[in-house]
Amino acid sequence: VVAVAGERELAGLSDEARVRRSLVHRLFLGDQTFSALTETLARRVTEHPSFVPSLRAAAVYLPPDAGTPHGRYRVKEEVWAEYDPFYYHYSHVDAQRALERYRQHARRAGLAAALVPKAP
Repeated sequence: VVAVAGERELAGLSDEARVRRSLVHRLFLGDQTFSALTETLARRVTEHPSFVPSLRAAAVYLPPDAGTPHGRYRVKEEVWAEYDPFYYHYSHVDAQRALERYRQHARRAGLAAALVPKAP
């Protein structure tokens, strides 16, 4: 019930907002290469004209280094405010991974009250 009530895609979001929502929730799972994003997100998301601008607005690019042969995108700190623990498209494993990363962010940011995210 919480997932259906909280799923904003059913509440008339614009296409651009849906693209951003899908993108940031994929990034909440961890740093991603551009290729990984385009392989794991729906084609309607990755082929939308707002995909690349949304990626630039929501993530920072980390260039390749000695440990990683490819550049990666990391969600910007301020974008964590958009985190929805009941995001409908997460598998159980993905939801747990995103929640753990959210808690790490909250600890780093000194948001003790935010260790349990608010319901949508």
